[in-house]
Amino acid sequence: MSRSGGLEVTKLVEKGELDVAFVVLPTKSNEIEESLIYEGHFVHVPENHKLKNANEIRLEQLKDEEWILYDLTFALRQIVLDSCRQEGFVPNIVYSTAQWDLLMSLVHEGLGVALVPNPLIKMFGKSISTKEISSQYICLENRRCCKKRTLQN
Repeated sequence: MSRSGGLEVTKLVEKGELDVAFVVLPTKSNEIEESLIYEGHFVHVPENHKLKNANEIRLEQLKDEEWILYDLTFALRQIVLDSCRQEGFVPNIVYSTAQWDLLMSLVHEGLGVALVPNPLIKMFGKSISTKEISSQYICLENRRCCKKRTLQN
């Protein structure tokens, strides 16, 4: 078992060092076959955040926020950066990590906002404040990927 970002684990699957990986968006490899697991990401905001009562948050509403992002091994980091640029801003990144639980804890402690996939919301339950994210530029799908010869449905 390996705990790294999608960019790194995709390479490990290609090399045959991992049997399966879970990644955001389609991979760009002819060696890998993938299947959609779920769609949907949410903004995780501190409990005392000014937007905590909103039903949905537009990405542009977060332009003045401090962000906690995934490190460079995560494709989701680049997706967030690109989406923010297309919305007309560069996020103020105050912390980067490869650890989901640390990311969630830092937001919970009020140190910034983060974009998180739906399953994390379910894992952390009601102890966090999350809102649906809205942006015409974010297309977030999480996929299971394997070498073509090993994919089992």
